[in-house]
Amino acid sequence: MEKPFVYIAGAGPGNPKYMTIRTMEALKQCDVVIYDNLVDETVLYNCPDGCEKIYAGKATGHHYMKQEEITALIVEKALEGKKVLRLKGGDPFVFGRGPEECEELKKAGIPYEIVPGVTSAISVPMAAGIPVTNRLTARSFTVITGHTAKGKINDEINFNALAQTGGTLVFLMGLGAIDEITSELIKGGIDAATPAAVISDGTGADQYVLRSNVAEIAKKSTNDKRIKTPAIIVIGQNAELDLQSHIAAKDKLLENAYVYCLGTFEHSEKLASLITENGGRAHRIPHLKIVKKAEEELNGILENIDEYSVIAFTGRNSLEIFMNAFLAHGYDIRKLGNIKIAVIGTSTGAYLREQYHLTADIVPCEYTSDGLLTSLKAAYEVGSGKILLPRAEKGNDTISKGLLDAEIPFDEVKIYDTVYNENVRISIEKQEGCNTYAAFGSAAGVHEFFSHGNTIPEGVKIICIGKYTKDALEKYGTWDVEMAEPSTISGIINRLSKLEENR
Repeated sequence: MEKPFVYIAGAGPGNPKYMTIRTMEALKQCDVVIYDNLVDETVLYNCPDGCEKIYAGKATGHHYMKQEEITALIVEKALEGKKVLRLKGGDPFVFGRGPEECEELKKAGIPYEIVPGVTSAISVPMAAGIPVTNRLTARSFTVITGHTAKGKINDEINFNALAQTGGTLVFLMGLGAIDEITSELIKGGIDAATPAAVISDGTGADQYVLRSNVAEIAKKSTNDKRIKTPAIIVIGQNAELDLQSHIAAKDKLLENAYVYCLGTFEHSEKLASLITENGGRAHRIPHLKIVKKAEEELNGILENIDEYSVIAFTGRNSLEIFMNAFLAHGYDIRKLGNIKIAVIGTSTGAYLREQYHLTADIVPCEYTSDGLLTSLKAAYEVGSGKILLPRAEKGNDTISKGLLDAEIPFDEVKIYDTVYNENVRISIEKQEGCNTYAAFGSAAGVHEFFSHGNTIPEGVKIICIGKYTKDALEKYGTWDVEMAEPSTISGIINRLSKLEENR
């Protein structure tokens, strides 16, 4: 049995890009991850195959698991010889239960490592353009919990002292007690006109900042539908500052767009990154996961790879699975020297070049199954080897049927399937004050989304890659669909930009 080991790690303020390198390293090697509700679930895709993912979220008014149960679970899994990652929002020692968990691990004689996280107390105000210190207006800052273990908040916090600090006050988990917080500070002597801000979903796609003063911030936040948990309250002269750069955003066409990026982790991550680079807001929803199939059949094909004159890849997933299997068998890349490689589009071609240092021989002008079929038929030489088509289980049959009709010899092997990711919670809604979109990358993604009872609400415009994805959407009664130009992730950005220009 392996030796037990536990990481007590912080996931940062919410945006997965602010997670530390060390926490990411722990994710990539853990056997079990026990995570909280403030952890962006997309980071769990970095866990190795077979990793057990256990949700232990706690939110105000609802505990999925009690702290005693969580601590016992950490110890139990570690004593099974597992490498356990306890992943918490922010930093595990800033108003977290990390210290208690460490004490129990000590008692049990289990070795562990504490991995610091970027605390939301500093990073969330920063993301909102509010510095917690400023040599002219705030030479100190105080971090206070707005959620106490017992009793009323004014029984455990010295508001008289806080009101006299003169620095920046940062309240975590205080939205539910904002009335008490502001009224107690005023009673303690703070000027009612002191600037105050509430930051909702800091660093995330839904980040929203409400600015006011101590006297009015509670009422305004209660009446503002855009304020929701998680939220942070900032009080002090710096709360009126907005040091975000609004200059660059004005030059970006997607600044008024909010896009739900649906698909596999890789697809939604790449699309979301491009959207944010162009000034928009993106919400990743990796509702699909890739499952390998037909591994024995693929192994047999690899042993006889010389029978083929062309290998045609219809996307990044089939390319990655095929090439990784090829290399895992110890084959030299030169074994493919006499075989032409065809890809469905420039994006797949770029991935082939970047990851495997190979250049595609065949790239269609139209980045669709029809376009690839046309190119394969044009490139095929009578009497040469067969065409190999590694593909998805649920992909369309356009290429295989076309090759069959053209009497071109080929073998197809369905090496992966895209299945519904039960671990991802899906919530799509029309966003106030901006144009809301839902973007689909495949027909399989459309099917898995709607067949599991998910819906697209009124006011959310749909954009997709390719006519087959559009056909799938129309089968579910979704008629007003925009298509990417061309059928790539970059094509989605192009189409979004044109839609935003015309609004």
